[in-house]
Amino acid sequence: MRTLNAVLDKLAADAPRRRRFSVEDAREWQRRTMAGLQVPDASCVGAFRGEPGLEDIEVIIGSAYGVAAADVTSELAEFEAMLMSIVERLDARYPSADDLDTDGLEAIIELAARAHAEWVRIRPFANAKIQARAATRLKPN
Repeated sequence: MRTLNAVLDKLAADAPRRRRFSVEDAREWQRRTMAGLQVPDASCVGAFRGEPGLEDIEVIIGSAYGVAAADVTSELAEFEAMLMSIVERLDARYPSADDLDTDGLEAIIELAARAHAEWVRIRPFANAKIQARAATRLKPN
């Protein structure tokens, strides 16, 4: 819980300064939240699927395959560009929290939902089951 709180504290500190998010932030958040936990393959922590050692790590959720490992980097770049484009427009429209109206709040909630859905679709990190498979370098059935 302490590691998660540290990530949340950093987010809270960055928010008033309107520091821009990057997928590298997410990589660091995963490293921090996983710190001290036992994982099947520690080299997977903070590594995106498709990177060295995780080139052949694919995900399946239910009966739907996630983004192919080979496409994770490009999908993350598109995700980050889309997210930053919308955030820049919102920042221009609402320069301070005091300027935020109902439409702005709805836009922020919609953006958060869209960002979450895209992140889940891309699924850049290997979970514990995938890490175990990576440790033995087996592909999913």
